[in-house]
Amino acid sequence: ADILNNLGLIHCSLNRFYEAEEEYKNALNEFRILHQKDSNTYSHNIATIHNNLGLLYATLHRFKDAEESYMRALDVYNDLSSTNSLLYEKHVAMVLNNLANLHNRYNLPDVAETEYKKALEIYQKLSKDDPQFLSGVAMTLHNIAAFYDTQKAYQEAEKRYEEALNIYRQLSKDNPNAYMHDLATCLNGIAI
Repeated sequence: ADILNNLGLIHCSLNRFYEAEEEYKNALNEFRILHQKDSNTYSHNIATIHNNLGLLYATLHRFKDAEESYMRALDVYNDLSSTNSLLYEKHVAMVLNNLANLHNRYNLPDVAETEYKKALEIYQKLSKDDPQFLSGVAMTLHNIAAFYDTQKAYQEAEKRYEEALNIYRQLSKDNPNAYMHDLATCLNGIAI
């Protein structure tokens, strides 16, 4: 099942989307069989594949399929985070970001804004105890800034870009190879 999922990722990276979808669906079927025997171990895998399918469908402009896949991933991660929040809340925030990007793209601004804010709240909470989550805070701030920019709420956008920029500057000092690109993208966003 893991290999099928990895094949799906490879096909996606090569723009072979039909093949990627088939591999993800095959992986999902295999993980469902394993999940029946041990739901605690395999729930995370099922959520991951639903998120991967959501990303694929969003790329293919299949809004309903993408939204449904993200919602399934979110449901599983929410269930998992209720028993182990430290391990799974970051996944909840990730899927919320993906959903918000989708809803923003398809002109559902109220829904997108709520999802971005929930994701940001989770990442901010996690980053208080572990600075590794600062990159999630910065990414979400950048997404919210871009969202406000499209809504012509330029003061809100600038505020969020500045917050993201400060975090990316800090992160790029510690690890320039990992964060210089994000810093440059954020600078470009605020300049525009």
